[in-house]
This record gives sequence, C-alpha cells and structure tokens, in this order.
Amino acid sequence: MGGSDAPMAYQPANQAGADQQYYSGLSTNAANMNSLYNTANQGFSSLYNNTLNNPYYSQALTSAQNVATQGAATAGNETSLGTGLANLIPGILGQASASSGAATSAGVGASNTSNALAGAAAGYAPTAVGQANGVYDAGASYLPQIMAAYGQNAQTANSLIPSLVQSGYDPQSALYNQQLQTATDTSKAQSAAAGLAGSPFAAGQASDAATNFNLNWQNQQQARQLAGATGIEGLLGSSNSSLGGATSALTGVGGLMDSASSTGVNNLATLLGSAQTSTNSGLSNLLSALTSSMGFTNSGVSDANTLNSDYVGDASKALDTLSTTGQFGADVYNNQQTAASSQLQALVSALTSINGQQATDTSGFGQYLGIGQNATQIDDQATEYNNQSSLMGGLGSLLGTLGQLGGASTGGGGTVFGDLGL
Repeated sequence: MGGSDAPMAYQPANQAGADQQYYSGLSTNAANMNSLYNTANQGFSSLYNNTLNNPYYSQALTSAQNVATQGAATAGNETSLGTGLANLIPGILGQASASSGAATSAGVGASNTSNALAGAAAGYAPTAVGQANGVYDAGASYLPQIMAAYGQNAQTANSLIPSLVQSGYDPQSALYNQQLQTATDTSKAQSAAAGLAGSPFAAGQASDAATNFNLNWQNQQQARQLAGATGIEGLLGSSNSSLGGATSALTGVGGLMDSASSTGVNNLATLLGSAQTSTNSGLSNLLSALTSSMGFTNSGVSDANTLNSDYVGDASKALDTLSTTGQFGADVYNNQQTAASSQLQALVSALTSINGQQATDTSGFGQYLGIGQNATQIDDQATEYNNQSSLMGGLGSLLGTLGQLGGASTGGGGTVFGDLGL
C-alpha cells in the first residue's frame, strides 16, 4: 500500500523563551495589580479619613454658632429701632391731617376764584364768537375769487403740458420710426448705387446704419426730453406762483382774523391773569408753610432710617466677615485634599494604563505559545498518520510473500501449504 507522507507543521522559533516571557509577564501583572490596589486603597483611605477628621471643622462650627448668636442680637436691635420708628407715626399722621385741612380750605378758595373766572369768560364768549364769525365771513368772501384765479392758471398749464410731452418724449415713436426708416433707406440706396444691392455687405451696411442711428437717437432724445421737462417745470412754476398769491391772500385774511380776535381775548386774559396771580400767591405761601412743616418731620424720619440702615449694613458685613474667616481654614484644608485626590487619580490612571499595556504584551506571548502548541499537535497527527501508512505498507508486502509461498510446488508434487497440511 503506497502513498505520500503527511507534511510536518512549521515550528515557531524560541518557544521556550516565549514560555519564560509569558510566565514572567503573568507574575509581573499580578504584582503590579496588587501594587496598584495597595496604592489606590491607601491613598483614597487617607483622603477619606482626612476629610472626615478635618481639624478645622470644630473651628468652623464655633464660628457658625457665634454668627447665629450675633445675628439674634442684631435682630433684637433691629426690632428696637423699628419700634422707635413706629412711635413717630402718630405725630406724622397728625401733621399730615393738619396739612390736609389747610390744603382743603385753600382748595375751596381756589375753586371759588376759578368759578368767578369761568363766569367772566362765559360772559365774554359771545362777543369773541361774533368777532370770529365776522372775520370768517370776510375771509370766505375772497375764496371764490382766489380759487377761480388758481383754476384758470392750472387749466392753462395743463393744456400746454401734453404738447410738451409729445414733442419732448415722442410717446408714439412716430418721429423715431420715420427717421430710422430714412436712415435705412439711405444706406440701401447707397449700396444699390455702388452695385452691391442684396449682398451681405449691403445688409451689414444697413445694420450699421440702424445701430448708428439708435446711438444718435438716444443722445438726442435725452436733450429733447430735458427741454420738454424744463418747459413743464416752467409751467408748473407759473401755476405754483398763482398758488403762492392765493396763499398770501389767505394769510392776509388770517391776519385780520387774528387781529380782530386777539384784542378782546388779550384783554380778558389780562384780567384773568391778575386774578389768578393773586390766588396763586396765596396758595404758594400756604404750600411753603406746609412744606417747611413736613420737611422737619421728614428730616427726622430720614435720619432715623439712615441710622437704622447703617447699623443693619455694618452688622451684616461684620457677620459675613466672621463667617468667612471661621470657614477659611476648613476650606483651605478641603482644597488641599481635593488637589491630592486629583493627583492620586492621575497616578492610578497612569498605572492602570501601564498595566494594561503589560497585560497586552503578555497576551501576545500566550498567543505565540498557542501557535507552537497547535504546530506540535499537527506534527503528532502527521507522524501517527505516516507510521500507520508504513505499517500498512509492510503488512501488504508480507501478505504478498505469503501468497507466493502458498502457490509454490514442493518436491513431492504438492504445495507448501499442502505439504504442511494447511
């Protein structure tokens, strides 16, 4: 039984060295993890105990108790000041009541004076209305003449504007079309005279003539439109002049109205002003006296409020300072513990990263050893297969030999197996 041998697997080099590195890496990783645990456990336990046993907490607690005591005393003083201010209220109300009575009397007097003035004004009102109506009728009689003159001027100006628009702006393009056709016909006639009628050159000449005409037309059109606009502006100016004359006439009428009405109104206003001046003088004197009285009272209340406010503000600042200084030591200590915690966390993070890299390296050696073990198993299987193939081959050769022996003749005329009794 023949056949080829099974191939042997590749054996990685330095399996023994990899085994040593793998074992050494496992030992190192275990030692590092224990070291990392001990470092983190000791560091965080120390921070926990230091924070729990802050030596400045008792000082901060004492300071807080002092602040509470001082605050209670401040509240008592504030209550006393409030009681003092409350005692001033009846006096203030009494002065306010007296001032209100005086003001009421003055108000009644002012009301009577106002009623008298209103009666005088009502008596003069018919006269003022009659004067105003007379002046209005006089002014109204001029309105038809003024409007007729303005309407005639406007009609004349409006009748001239369309002709200026027609000549300046050519709204129907009649002039433009006529002159464009003339320029085109002239170009065609010149081409025909030169014997070029119907040729591309003649068409180009006609196109150039039209283009040049349009350029000239736009240039001249601006001048025509400007001249037409100037003419229209002149007509509108004439119309506006007529309107100005009408306005001047109306202003004159208004002046007559003002002159007629102002004389009587001014006389009445003079009388009313004199009466009002007398009334205002009396009221001013009364209000001045009331203001002085209330000023003394308000000044005392203001001084009391100022003292109260200053006391409360100073006491509040003192309590804040006491509270801050009492807490200062504990805050500094806690900030130090926080900084130490940050450094410890950074150290643990760095050691964890290093251990992770070492574990990765150790895992690589383990994978390398696994490749060698797989190769060894493959070699063992190939060797076993090759041994079995060799055994089967030897057995086949033996059986062939025995077959030959079984068929051979002996000297007695039989076979070997026959002679042997087989």
